[in-house]
Amino acid sequence: MNAPLSLEQKILNMCVNYDIIADEYAPGLLDADLVESGEIDSVGLTILQTAIEEVFNVHITPELLTAELRSLRKIAGYIAAYSQKTRFKSLIDFVKENKVSKGRNWIFPEENLSLSLHNLWDQSTAILKVMRDHGLQAQDRVGILLENCSTYIPILLAIWRCNAVAVPLRPKQGKYINFEDYLQYVDTDCRFKIIILHDLIEDSSLDQMRSSTSANVLRVTDILKPSNNEKEIQEQEITPNDIAIIQYSSGSTGQPKGVIVTHRMVVTQAEQIRTAFRKSSIDDSEINSVASWLPFNHDMGLFIGIVTPLYLGTNNILSSPKFYMVKPKRWFSIMHEHSCNLHFTTNTAMQSSLLSLKRLADSNLDLSQLYVYLGAEKVSAELLDKIIETTKPLRMSAKNFKVGYGMAENTLGAASTPSTGIRTACFKRLEGRRFAIADETEKDALKLVSVGVSHDDTIITIRDDDRQELKELHLGEITIEGPCIMPGYYQNERATQKALIGGAFYSRDLGFYFKGELFYFSRKDDLIIVGGRNIVPDDVETLVEQLPFTRRSALFPITSKKGSTLVLLVEYKKNMNVLSTEDDRSLLRKILMEKLDLLVQKILFCEKDTIELTSSGKKRRKVIAQRIADNEICYF
Repeated sequence: MNAPLSLEQKILNMCVNYDIIADEYAPGLLDADLVESGEIDSVGLTILQTAIEEVFNVHITPELLTAELRSLRKIAGYIAAYSQKTRFKSLIDFVKENKVSKGRNWIFPEENLSLSLHNLWDQSTAILKVMRDHGLQAQDRVGILLENCSTYIPILLAIWRCNAVAVPLRPKQGKYINFEDYLQYVDTDCRFKIIILHDLIEDSSLDQMRSSTSANVLRVTDILKPSNNEKEIQEQEITPNDIAIIQYSSGSTGQPKGVIVTHRMVVTQAEQIRTAFRKSSIDDSEINSVASWLPFNHDMGLFIGIVTPLYLGTNNILSSPKFYMVKPKRWFSIMHEHSCNLHFTTNTAMQSSLLSLKRLADSNLDLSQLYVYLGAEKVSAELLDKIIETTKPLRMSAKNFKVGYGMAENTLGAASTPSTGIRTACFKRLEGRRFAIADETEKDALKLVSVGVSHDDTIITIRDDDRQELKELHLGEITIEGPCIMPGYYQNERATQKALIGGAFYSRDLGFYFKGELFYFSRKDDLIIVGGRNIVPDDVETLVEQLPFTRRSALFPITSKKGSTLVLLVEYKKNMNVLSTEDDRSLLRKILMEKLDLLVQKILFCEKDTIELTSSGKKRRKVIAQRIADNEICYF
């Protein structure tokens, strides 16, 4: 009987399996006699120790390494990171290859424009010269405040060719967000070298902005003007740990934080997206044509709409969110016309598109090759059933839909639906934070949608408040480890230390495992306890937003000296008057009581766009609640 493999031997075998260690180590690693004899060779351990020290800038002894590495998948992640350091190819390197070898098109239907990757590269060369004229150097920050447009892509390429840092920002202010204040806050963090704005900004606003920053503030037309510089462009060398992107949220609970995304994280995430897609597809197919309308200042829009097509050299269709939302059926027709097989969207966007998609029932569209991923927010099981039913005439079925889970702190995706399809299941709460499987007819049964399995080299663990790993069907905080985890928040050490503990990112999301798949439950900060029950705002709001007179809704508690009051704020589609609102308020209370056994003390109706969203589409519930308490929101 063979003796159990030691950690060193497992590392040796893994090095062979992954085929990613430098050539000079190959003879020792491939010595079959050495492995079979049971001898312990320290070569593999030395390589791994070197990898960790060089990639993560930490010193670790062999003894500590042996004690700390608790999983072969974690070891694989470290080795993969070391591989990328020893033979690193940045996204720019992939674009250089793809623009020559793959004649693919980038289509912008909103602009009636089609460009090759070669065209976009040539545009980036001209833009890079202009940026150089304005003094842009390696690792300088460039703020981009633009709507989705074709010019966005060569601007990004120019920034990265200079090894500068792209900072995509929301291009306009919200109802309660002052644009100038938002930009000034981020500029204080980043100290921008260049800020790029849309052409329609008024001269007075531009002058005011220029007076409040040391950055070169430019319109798009300024960045597209020919440079007088005739010198040949010298691109900057890019190393794995150089910053590629600072991804700012708009802040679901307060001020935005800038997530650092390195060049290594960019290509690792793009490869994880490719691998997850191939593994989850029915026929092991590759991504060949992408379509995205998601905003580029959001991680999902940036990585699905731009980074992944650049990395893979695929066909790509891009538009603004407005172009999609005005006529969703037009967008699905375009995806049919160009044989798209990858599209990311959100739960909310699909819900608002169902009526439009029903009108395509007799259109003879064939979207059987399209895989649609739902992400950025909790997916409703009931809505998922409606989406699948509505898209059947488009030759789609349940196999065409996937769910993704992730966040900017993990670059983008951490988990997604496997090839077996989306798993839904009903659960009931037990004492403590335990769940049990339940029948759909049981009272208080909760139907949830799995967000799938973790991506390659990514470890997702459920932990309790003492950071101990929990068993299956135990609710706890979702933590993530892997090569796509951020090194920290830009210029925010306090927030970094709070979020990154022992190499793991603590997401403040609650979830549990069931049959090897991850089920997302709620944001830790959003969970409301009423009479000993845990109320998940997402579940209540999904039910409310299916009613014909509602748009967005937000559930939150407001605490005063008299106690805590549960408040439901609803954006009202009808003209507000006493009779209609009282009838609809009564109907809402009745539905919430019958469906969820939930009594909401206050139901407030408000106008459109009162309920603020973050750049990722999450509701800023804490901020909204504070605005209600401060009498800053007008409601009926």
